[in-house]
Amino acid sequence: MVIMVPTLTSSLARMQQFAVQHPEQSTVISGPGHYEVRIEGNHPELMPDMSGIAGAMIGVSAIAILLLAAAVSRRLHDTGRRGWWGLLPLPFLFAGFVFMPRLFAQVSDGASPDMGLFGLLFLNNMVYLGSLAVLVILLAQPEQRQANRFGPPAS
Repeated sequence: MVIMVPTLTSSLARMQQFAVQHPEQSTVISGPGHYEVRIEGNHPELMPDMSGIAGAMIGVSAIAILLLAAAVSRRLHDTGRRGWWGLLPLPFLFAGFVFMPRLFAQVSDGASPDMGLFGLLFLNNMVYLGSLAVLVILLAQPEQRQANRFGPPAS
């Protein structure tokens, strides 16, 4: 909210200014609990710049992934498995981080989206969800009661 509200407010202000300057290309509808600005045509300069927000989201996600990886590795070691199993979903997650902005860029530029890329991303997301399910099943296994190659059982 701290990041999105100022970004969207700025975009709305640009739209309102555009509506005043170009009344033939815009319609403003206002009512109780409702405010709408409709603008005819493609005007990418009115859209919010989401690149900074996307970068911040990637940074926060990376930190969260590192913290979760430590907990997952510890839990997998408790069950006698290597921590590398925790990396199973990551290639699919990173593929989404790489290709999803490309798909959104096509749409925001007014071009029709590449359906091949969309299908690839859909398949990627399905495999990602499947790998998460496998990881959850591995994490839900009971811990080993005796010491294993990773050390004594957790207390």
